[in-house]
Amino acid sequence: MSSLYLTRAQVAERYPISVHTLAKLASEGKGPRFYKPTDKCLYRPQDIEAWIEASVVLPSAHSEQPPRVSISPPPHGGRGRARALPAKSSGRPLKSLPPTKNSWLLRRDPK
Repeated sequence: MSSLYLTRAQVAERYPISVHTLAKLASEGKGPRFYKPTDKCLYRPQDIEAWIEASVVLPSAHSEQPPRVSISPPPHGGRGRARALPAKSSGRPLKSLPPTKNSWLLRRDPK
């Protein structure tokens, strides 16, 4: 009896996992066991199913759902990244470097 080997594309057709995810897991040394006799990775269905079975998550009887928190958009309209607030570990003010002699901060506008 010969075993059936599947390519990543065939695995993605049969199981709910994408080709990209399989490649990423393989590069990280994770995911289902695979064989690489040539440039293609080959998977056995029983290895994929064993990997899926091994990643079971059992709910605990006493766990409570955390409350959902709604995130409101930032006051500046939601464009750009949110800025992190400086840490207030010590009472000292934040230090910065002085402007260079060619800095636009030191230029005076002729009037």
